[in-house]
Amino acid sequence: MKHMTLIAGLSAGLLLVATAGAAISQTDSEKGDKRGGARFNIEEIDTNGDGMISQEEIAAHQAARFKAMDIDGDGKISSEEMAAQADKKRAERKENRSERMIKALDKDGDGLVSEEEMQARSMGDDMFEKLDKDGDGLLSMEELKAGHKHLGKKKGKRGPKGERGSE
Repeated sequence: MKHMTLIAGLSAGLLLVATAGAAISQTDSEKGDKRGGARFNIEEIDTNGDGMISQEEIAAHQAARFKAMDIDGDGKISSEEMAAQADKKRAERKENRSERMIKALDKDGDGLVSEEEMQARSMGDDMFEKLDKDGDGLLSMEELKAGHKHLGKKKGKRGPKGERGSE
């Protein structure tokens, strides 16, 4: 009996830690996180605005999320309701990503991307010149392949492409 009580206590504790950890995380757009998944902003859960979250606030947040997923209001979530929630979250991430792209490309600040703005971003003259090794004003398949290979080895925060550096 003590063993079952201990397991139940540990399970509840792990659930609380996982929920609190998710609560403290920033949203995808704030953090620039590309992994997707559940991310929360503490302000969403901190209903009294004291900068901290209580068990009651976590429970209220979880209840509100459950209620939002329970489309038919029967107190249970079906696979269709779960899929609808996943689709909704995916659409929100897609919209946020599109807004960030527009903001990055929109040089005249009108909230739209013109063909000129898109062209300016696609490949600048300096990039074309770097790839055009023989200077003939044309890019051969060899030049494109060499450029692709060179760009793939470009080092960033994570080291060579596909490898994690020491951060």
